[in-house]
Amino acid sequence: MPVEKVVAYLSHSYRHADRKVNEFFWKLFWENGMTFAVDPESEQLSVPYLELMMKRSSAFVGIVTRRPEELIYQSSPFMVFEHGLAVQAHKPKLIFVESGVPKYFFPDGPQTMYFSRQALPSIKAEASHRIGGLVAESDVRTMMLGHGLGKVGLLIGGDDYCQDVVRDVVRNLGFTPVNLDVGISDAFRFALELDEFDFMVLDTGYTDLPNWIYPFLSGRFMPTIKVCRGSVGPEEQLAEPPWETGELLQRVTAPGDLIVRYDSRRDLRSGVARHVERLREERILLGSLGDGLRYFRSLGRRRARVFISTTASVNHLSRQLSQALHRENIPHFHYKYQNDIELAALWNEQLAERVRASQYFLPLITEDYWKSQFCQDEYRLARERAEQGQIKIVPYFLESSNSAEIPEHGRDLSGMPARQQIRQIVEDIDKQLMDVAHERD
Repeated sequence: MPVEKVVAYLSHSYRHADRKVNEFFWKLFWENGMTFAVDPESEQLSVPYLELMMKRSSAFVGIVTRRPEELIYQSSPFMVFEHGLAVQAHKPKLIFVESGVPKYFFPDGPQTMYFSRQALPSIKAEASHRIGGLVAESDVRTMMLGHGLGKVGLLIGGDDYCQDVVRDVVRNLGFTPVNLDVGISDAFRFALELDEFDFMVLDTGYTDLPNWIYPFLSGRFMPTIKVCRGSVGPEEQLAEPPWETGELLQRVTAPGDLIVRYDSRRDLRSGVARHVERLREERILLGSLGDGLRYFRSLGRRRARVFISTTASVNHLSRQLSQALHRENIPHFHYKYQNDIELAALWNEQLAERVRASQYFLPLITEDYWKSQFCQDEYRLARERAEQGQIKIVPYFLESSNSAEIPEHGRDLSGMPARQQIRQIVEDIDKQLMDVAHERD
């Protein structure tokens, strides 16, 4: 990746229906000197992790698409939440918002530009101009990627085991725990100490903490794992900052995403470890235009692996197909062009394992397909798995005649140019993965 690219925090839709919008803006950002560090969609959220990534980002970018089913926000509540983090962190930002989203959450101004997905080309010049302004405004010294595991500040009370457990978890996961003095009275010295920490662990039930600690940490935008003993009750609720109990947070987070509540060492250890493990991770850098296109094209798909079964006679086509699947970010196996079997491993055993680990089996049928013992063995194993509902066989006939009956409805690609054959296969697999993902939703 060229060194001049600014790496920004990106808030975007993971829905397939918004793929074209994401791709349009991605190309504009790349062409105008900016790239993104992104996360794959995850079912588990860690607010401290988001805070740390936002703090380390050079800028914030939002591509906010409309969701009419969200009655209040008309967009993803999570994007509204991430925009709020950017505002708290005082990050340079640029937000592209689809028509129909309330301005209350994304006010008018040079940092906000509304668009219609029906007329995206018409905003290209103005959007490029604003992106250039964001690049100039961004703090390139702030890097989201490339950090060692540093110090962690602890503000934990006199619980008989809380401090020991937290220190053990933090230390065992590579960070250095540092106890902070609860008798803090010098805000300036405290601010200097905070600058040395990657994040904090704070006991919300610690009654000896000064009243100004919460707003101070929030004002400094300090990523903080909060812990509290016991289940939610009136007293504990009062101890939590009011801005952490609002309607928006209830929409985008689960209870454990904000505060680790515990009744035992085991609860505390697992809750804190979940956040700390997340805080060790780096986001995925989109290091080229192709990286970004593969990433955005993969959104909304089921994560599944494709096994390509072919003879050597069609390796010219298999190579191009493997390249096309790679461009589309579709995991796959091919014995020659996408082979992760280790050297010196037993080939037959490993080949069988690759079939078992796949969810789609693509036999590319030619006259000599059934003459290959390897192809016969692969198909036999796939047939057994298909009868158990473990794999889906999607056959493609590269020649008009074939020597075996396959019960699944296949696609006849005979007579087509190779480029058209590959395009058809990739479109079919993409649709299969999308349809299954939508069934789960």
